[in-house]
Amino acid sequence: MRFGDTGVAAMTGIAAAPAYLLLAGQASRTELIAAAAVVLLTAGFAVALHRTASRPMQLSSPALLVMARALGSLLPDTGRVAHVLIRAILNRPPRSIGPFVHQPFRHGSGGAADAGRRAVVTLGLSLAPNGYVLDPDEHQEIPLHRLAPASAVPDREWPS
Repeated sequence: MRFGDTGVAAMTGIAAAPAYLLLAGQASRTELIAAAAVVLLTAGFAVALHRTASRPMQLSSPALLVMARALGSLLPDTGRVAHVLIRAILNRPPRSIGPFVHQPFRHGSGGAADAGRRAVVTLGLSLAPNGYVLDPDEHQEIPLHRLAPASAVPDREWPS
């Protein structure tokens, strides 16, 4: 799916308005006006970035599924990470906690579709609290740091 300037502005607005209102903690008239200003500013910035992008990126249909799965893992991952952190506070381990996992991944070509897939996978793997992508430029795997143990996903195209 290719986004023109209108699509980029709309997607940014769809993300920015609820995020602002969530952080504001209320939906009063003043906050709605401020949210509209935030949407206009972020949409304008997103369009400017989209127009000046040096690397084309294209998103496909599985990208939305991957992002939905990443959002769905927020709550369970938060619980697992909280458990690990509470144990670390109580036990004071002598070294850093959490394993490093090598997620198998097909890097793909330099084309727009593969660039979009790599971007969505990197964001999806880093969005939930139990995963942090260390080096997205690895070619056949993505090194991750996890606080709570989690095994690699067998899907090399769309791991999340």
